[in-house]
Formats: sequence, C-alpha cells, structure tokens
Amino acid sequence: MEVKVVYLGLIADITGRKEEKVKLNSETKFSELLNIIFMKYPKLKELSKKLELIFLVNGLKYNGEDKLYDGDEIAIMTIPSGG
Repeated sequence: MEVKVVYLGLIADITGRKEEKVKLNSETKFSELLNIIFMKYPKLKELSKKLELIFLVNGLKYNGEDKLYDGDEIAIMTIPSGG
C-alpha cells in the first residue's frame, strides 16, 4: 500500500520536500511509519525531542496506534507560534 506524507513549515525545510509517497506493508501502524520517516530524516527525529510535532491523518489529529490504509494522507507540522 502507499500513503502520502505532507511536510509543512519547518518540517518541509528539514526534509527538503513538501510531500512524498511512502510504500508500506498492509496493516501498518502509524508508529511504524513514523519510525521510517525518522530513519530517513534523523534531523526531524532530533527536532521532535525539542518541539512538539502535530500529526494529522486524513485531516484528523492522529489517535495513538491508528492503522494506516492505502491512500491515507499524513501531515506533519510543528505547533505554530507567534506573537
């Protein structure tokens, strides 16, 4: 199966891309995808230790160990800050 991962804001700067498609085994859990992304982008893993990341699956906040399905869209971003 294949999912689309969208990188927003600072995350796009770190990965050097705005989106990519990732091939996964069926019945893959969100945490497994996250491990794949962190292995591919170690700087993103380091950032996740300093800043809270937000994950959306098909526009909804990620819920624990959600299973992913073919065609799902996962967005990754940092919490917006401003002043």
